[in-house]
Amino acid sequence: MAELVRRLRLEVVTPVGQPLKTEADAVDMTSVLGEFEVLPGHLPVLVALKAGSFRWRQGSKVHRAALGAGFAEARPDAVIVLADRFLASEQVDVDEARRELEKADTALKGWTGAHDGAEFGDLVRDRDWAQARVDVTAER
Repeated sequence: MAELVRRLRLEVVTPVGQPLKTEADAVDMTSVLGEFEVLPGHLPVLVALKAGSFRWRQGSKVHRAALGAGFAEARPDAVIVLADRFLASEQVDVDEARRELEKADTALKGWTGAHDGAEFGDLVRDRDWAQARVDVTAER
């Protein structure tokens, strides 16, 4: 009989390194279809991520970070995340994030080009990243 997995191996990798390697009881993140949670024993899945709040629980302690766009592989015993950015909640400059969110909102409201091009996509990703940083500071 297979052994019951009690904790997840959790790794986050970005273009500049591996900012997180730990174990977790649960992991919450934002896919392009919405938020989801991974618990030990999760069925294997590969998901596309959009920038958003990233949380992992170790016992009663919940850790928070802003996570950029990328991909996550969930397995029964592990969650491996490949993302373009990662910033722990305590590292976020909330005033800067709010300014960037306001700037991104203004740029999107004033956008007159096509909504399917690379420039528009960059604006949306910038807005999502700023919102993710604001969100994780509000959760502190």
